[in-house]
Amino acid sequence: MKIGKISGFGTLASEGKWYSGDVLYPINRIYCVRSGRARFSDGKRTYVFEKGKVYFVPECEDFAPVAVEGEPFVHSYADFALISPIKCEHVIFAEIKDDESMRLAIEIFLHGCEKKNEVKETSSASASALYSMFESAVSYLVTRVAEDNKVDFVSDSTVTHAIYIMNRRMNENLTVSDIAHEVYMSEDGFIRKFSRVMGTTPYAYLKKLRIMTAISMINDGENIARVAEAVGYSDAASLLHAIAMEKRK
Repeated sequence: MKIGKISGFGTLASEGKWYSGDVLYPINRIYCVRSGRARFSDGKRTYVFEKGKVYFVPECEDFAPVAVEGEPFVHSYADFALISPIKCEHVIFAEIKDDESMRLAIEIFLHGCEKKNEVKETSSASASALYSMFESAVSYLVTRVAEDNKVDFVSDSTVTHAIYIMNRRMNENLTVSDIAHEVYMSEDGFIRKFSRVMGTTPYAYLKKLRIMTAISMINDGENIARVAEAVGYSDAASLLHAIAMEKRK
């Protein structure tokens, strides 16, 4: 299983709501609780977040847990898209326990969140290696949580290849025709297949991916001009206009 672009990560502490639901396109999040506890209800069930577990939150528009009184709620997180989306609509988790592979992945994950600025600076070989380790740890943790909960991934090879292309080349002037060519299908056939598997057109999915990645990067403190370039917009004004148009919708 591969993850797409990691658009934001780090460590947060909050006495109240720590993950705002006021977003256009929510993004997948995985995190590990460092201290304290928090609670969230989706109307069907109530979740309690605590130490000793790693959690995966699928795209969820109203995900805003509230810290339980007592010790401050502190967690490390990573936001990302999935190359092989998980067929799951609720929060899932895996216990760390004495699993050495899980412990190693958690150690790398937490270290990357603590050394955020070093991990994000990929100009040197050592920084690139650190980011690769961090990315692999996130991918492993997502896979383990899904496997422990017996959750399936979208497995259509054409669709997952297309999503991989969207993630890796969203900074380009990428069109649906370009993607169809890369996966060796006619444009019409590709649109039909992608829409059947994902429930949305490839154009809409790519637009969603660009905007949710941009919002996550902006919230993570990235320069807007740099974000616009990273997600395929000509300039910051064009990106902000696209976000504003989506809000109006």
